[in-house]
Amino acid sequence: MTVDDPTLPEPTAHGRAWVDPGSPEVLRLAGDVDHPVVRDFTETVDDGDLVGVDVVDMAGVTFVDSSAIALLARVLQVRTGAGLLVVDQAPDLAVFVLEVSGLAERVTIRPA
Repeated sequence: MTVDDPTLPEPTAHGRAWVDPGSPEVLRLAGDVDHPVVRDFTETVDDGDLVGVDVVDMAGVTFVDSSAIALLARVLQVRTGAGLLVVDQAPDLAVFVLEVSGLAERVTIRPA
């Protein structure tokens, strides 16, 4: 599934967040993942949608702020998967924010 897939949720502002319907263990983030994107995502999903998430795919992310970190913290809090949460294709800014927030110790980061 690509970022331009018409079956994906419409972007909020300039970004989007969604649990991949074909791979419910993957939370995909794309574009600018900021407060409006995270707020709209959290209003449309509940913790039950996040318990099986094992991977956060950030391949299409161009910007993150503390809201993205809050979303990752929520996933960490509710997930039932074994092992560390994998943050895949994390751009440099996301790696920096994860390190500064202390969450880097609770996830496996695979940089872009």
